[in-house]
Amino acid sequence: MLHARLLALALVVAFTSACAGVLVELGLGAERGRADLRWQRDDDGIVFLERKVRAPKGTVLMVHGFGGSKDHWTRLAARLPQDLYLVALDLPGFGESPKDPQASYTAAAQVARLKRFVDVHGLQRFHLMGNSMGGRIAAEYALAYPNDVASLVLFDPAGVTPPPGAQQNHVIVVQSAADFDALLATAFVTPPAIPDALKGYFAERAQQNAPLESRILDELNATPGRLEERLDALAPPTLVVWGAEDRIIDPAVAATWRAHLPAGDVVTMSKVGHAPMLERPEESAALVAVWWRRRGIR
Repeated sequence: MLHARLLALALVVAFTSACAGVLVELGLGAERGRADLRWQRDDDGIVFLERKVRAPKGTVLMVHGFGGSKDHWTRLAARLPQDLYLVALDLPGFGESPKDPQASYTAAAQVARLKRFVDVHGLQRFHLMGNSMGGRIAAEYALAYPNDVASLVLFDPAGVTPPPGAQQNHVIVVQSAADFDALLATAFVTPPAIPDALKGYFAERAQQNAPLESRILDELNATPGRLEERLDALAPPTLVVWGAEDRIIDPAVAATWRAHLPAGDVVTMSKVGHAPMLERPEESAALVAVWWRRRGIR
């Protein structure tokens, strides 16, 4: 009898998890559909979202943050100009892209993988966007391959040493539903409404990735970017957008970027957290569009 009850409970849990997975896929599909993004996987196993347009007037390549995925860009993508070819990828180690436990995931290693992706897909003079860890990788890419990058747009980028008195970077590796709640509360001023059943699903998936993500975080912390020493060498026009209530990377870091970039190229958004393009996509897209026009980029 006990065995039968345990089996029944296991079936209920499996069914609930499967239903949650279906709901998540339906939700992601709807978000992608609104942005006209299509799911793709290339021969290297890299999974990405792509919006193709006829005779595009530019290309945008988007790089997510630590623990994130390509879908962190769908809401911004839906609001970017319709004449742009858009690509948002899952970096190796995250999302649906390969997760090799033996590979290196330093920023330099990810820059090399990003360069391969760019070359394999024939991307030329693209607008490069990044958030958090992805912002650091995007900045490192622009320093290494300036001729590839038409403009650089960074949302709360990592890689700059916090100034004295600022909080150190606070990154949460999700290993439970409670961790997932803590991450939402830390990353957003207004966290998205997510049913408890879906939180459990996300937490379960995150638990599976936690060992690798913990190692990736250790690698990143062991190889700090110290971008503040190289920002003057950034050749592409660069816009930095910072959430004024970022509790993962102290907004005081924005002052370092202001010291190295032209006036008006570092913008702080009030009442927003660590991912402005996700929490306030419409305002973020408008900021980028205005900056592109003001700088004569497009």
